Amino acid sequence: MANNSYIKFTSILFVIYIASLLFCGAFFYNRIKVLDKAFDSVTESVRIKQKLRQVEAEISTCESAQRGFLLTGDNVFLEHFYEAIEQSKQAADTVIFLTTGNPLQAEYAKQLGRLVDKRIDLLKQTLSIQDFAGTDADIKKTYLLNGKKTMDSLLNLSEEMVQTENEVLTERRKYRDEARELTPKYVLGILLFSVVVVSGCYFALFRFHKKKVAY
Repeated sequence: MANNSYIKFTSILFVIYIASLLFCGAFFYNRIKVLDKAFDSVTESVRIKQKLRQVEAEISTCESAQRGFLLTGDNVFLEHFYEAIEQSKQAADTVIFLTTGNPLQAEYAKQLGRLVDKRIDLLKQTLSIQDFAGTDADIKKTYLLNGKKTMDSLLNLSEEMVQTENEVLTERRKYRDEARELTPKYVLGILLFSVVVVSGCYFALFRFHKKKVAY
């Protein structure tokens, strides 16, 4: 009978110990996930800003390459032109992908993608004119003004997105810093909790064994 009581009591302590280990493990895992998410969110905002600036730079490269080809007729400028087109579209697509979690930025990103396509189409239309230098001045003016208007809209939208992302980034950095500061404290607390549970199980088992021996 005494042995049965001893086994039962030991089993209860063992279950408590295992439960505490599982709890500590789950807590550690959760804090790591929280910390990873906090750092990833900051990285995401920084990457969005970088890609927005890349879109601007690549479209500007397209414009420069277009002007170079129109002035010289050298096909090397066309290589730079089409390479910059590809890079600008990839950067715009990346911005669209990264902003899916933010409805406002996601809508801006779609507008940005459309402006990029529109600007590229206007640049290609200008390139398609066989003798742009000899084209009527009014026609050239229309092409150039449309291009400038589209580019200005693109740059303004990009700047608006950067400012919006700066606000998001401020909040995300605050959350990251809080998570980074609190995680060691939580870990220390849960370790102390684990030590208390293990110590409690040990002393409970020791007292039970001592009482059993006394009888």
